[in-house]
Amino acid sequence: MNAKPALWLALWLPWGLAAAGCTGSQSGPPQQSSMSTELLGARQALDTALHQCTTTYGYSPQQAANIPEHALAPNELAWNQCAYNAVGTYEKANPQLAPMYEKLVTSYQQMTNQITQGTLTRSERKAQTQQQLQAIQQAEHAEIAAANLQQAQQNQQQQNVIDTIRMLGAPGFSGMGR
Repeated sequence: MNAKPALWLALWLPWGLAAAGCTGSQSGPPQQSSMSTELLGARQALDTALHQCTTTYGYSPQQAANIPEHALAPNELAWNQCAYNAVGTYEKANPQLAPMYEKLVTSYQQMTNQITQGTLTRSERKAQTQQQLQAIQQAEHAEIAAANLQQAQQNQQQQNVIDTIRMLGAPGFSGMGR
């Protein structure tokens, strides 16, 4: 599994995303689709944006372990809003899964309010959010695998056409393809 997407998950919103993993693989299929390349590029941009949120607000979800269960860390709400904005930008790169991200952000906001009201703990929020993230991760893995499969099938179809033309002895095709 690629360490870079795992890093952005560890930084992404304060709900313990490190356990969720991520999509993509540097050693994946030799024919990655342009869609998977675009998604991985968007993830890198998300990682950068979240790092900027941490720099700007001085809050890191990874260093919030000592916060009481029914309290928010200093600058946590500002960091959350910055992270929500970054996720909103990322959603545009993957509109098929945008409803899942929107649901994640909305439920996270509701759970954060419950923490401040004392009706939910940080640990409960983290556990509930990780379930949503695992569903998103599975959907993203499936989406990228389908795009890569489609790209491989298109490549094979193109190669079949070239092979057929070559078998027919068409001039100019003897050096093409394989």
